Amino acid sequence: MARILQSIFKTYDIRGIYPEEINVSAIEKIAASQVEFLKAKSIVLGFDARKSSPEFHRAAKEIFVSLGIKVFDVGMVPIEVLYFACGDFKADGGFYISASHNPREYNGVKLIREEAKPLTSGSGLEEVMKIALGLTKIIPAKNPGLIITTDPWVDYLRKIFSVVGAEKIKPIKIICDASNGVSGLALEKIVEKLPIEIIKLNFAPDGDFPNHQPNPLVAAYRQQIVAECQKNKDVSLAAIFDGDGDRVAFLDEAGEFIDTDFSSALITKILLGKNPGDSIVFDLRRGWAIKDQAEILGSRYYPTKSGYPFIKEKMRQENAVFAGEASAHYFYRDFFFSDSGIITLLLVVKFLSENNLKMSEAIEEYRQAYFMFEETNFKVKNSDEIVEKLKKEFSDGKINLLDGLSIDYADWHFNLRTSNTQPLIRLNVEGKNQELIEEMRDKIINIINSFGGIEVEE
Repeated sequence: MARILQSIFKTYDIRGIYPEEINVSAIEKIAASQVEFLKAKSIVLGFDARKSSPEFHRAAKEIFVSLGIKVFDVGMVPIEVLYFACGDFKADGGFYISASHNPREYNGVKLIREEAKPLTSGSGLEEVMKIALGLTKIIPAKNPGLIITTDPWVDYLRKIFSVVGAEKIKPIKIICDASNGVSGLALEKIVEKLPIEIIKLNFAPDGDFPNHQPNPLVAAYRQQIVAECQKNKDVSLAAIFDGDGDRVAFLDEAGEFIDTDFSSALITKILLGKNPGDSIVFDLRRGWAIKDQAEILGSRYYPTKSGYPFIKEKMRQENAVFAGEASAHYFYRDFFFSDSGIITLLLVVKFLSENNLKMSEAIEEYRQAYFMFEETNFKVKNSDEIVEKLKKEFSDGKINLLDGLSIDYADWHFNLRTSNTQPLIRLNVEGKNQELIEEMRDKIINIINSFGGIEVEE
């Protein structure tokens, strides 16, 4: 068998350029290695809209069957449908072919273990990598496995409608951009059952991503949906999804981007309002709006390290009802502690329709009280030196090293951390005064630049 590249194994998933870095041979080794590591008997298999995904899907399915595995084949679906199927079928693992929000030339795999838990760095991905790197031959089982081609949509929709209380949604008009990924598949089914009128952008799955790359947090890729908001004055909100559907970002009815912290604070208000005494989790890069909203409702909150494996783990530890991450992932206890862009959209839609609000009205209290910049990324060669310099420069603040460098003051704070997925450092600055955080952000950026840092888009 062809050699597999160690470089495609990342912190949270497996990813590379097709076919130079990741190809059928690599997929076969990854599939066999997951089975060996998990000692799996059953796997849920699905894929996204990328051009090479059907080829990878066929290869993985053949390997799983040759190894005696029961394969629940859910086909092309958003990843949250695969998470649901893993939990609902009580499968030993999941294998989702996708490169998420990365450009069209990439593909990869997200691995899931039992109970829809992530199989990432620290929870088994290193072991899977070691097995794959040493694998020279895949030996079939004596008895082949079984392919169960299953349609998960009916049960998935029943589940998310139950979590949301979707029967209470009143007529509302919104805009959704599926980014030519797979979220449009779910949204099309939702409009058949709920009184939601959707102006549809890029619903057709197309791995060439002809209109924009599938990353909702890059402003350049939101231009189309912003223009649509400005053309349609009667909508209540707009939402844009990434390639595999696990991230959703919101814009208000005028096309103004809504910071993910404000979306999480709104979900916190919605869920803790009907689950008093429950707790929530958020990543500590920012989070003041979320924290304060939880405090207002008399609930517990737990800041944690960013990255979905850490957030899911903390949620399980605390049995938290909800978690919000600044990267536009939203997690739900009642959805196997997994992230769901669709549940998030429906919760917001329900809140707006029940209260006859536009999105700008729903989040105005947060916009008035909290100020922040979208995460800023820098290419650097000497992140450790930068961190030490910032520690000295802001030594009178409260220092926290749980996730990179966080320094808190009474009226502002910042976090600087190394990316878990790319060779970058990421800066977040938040505060309660716009002028103050602009001044502090500029000061921090000047320090980063003095060490040769170069600001880049993700």
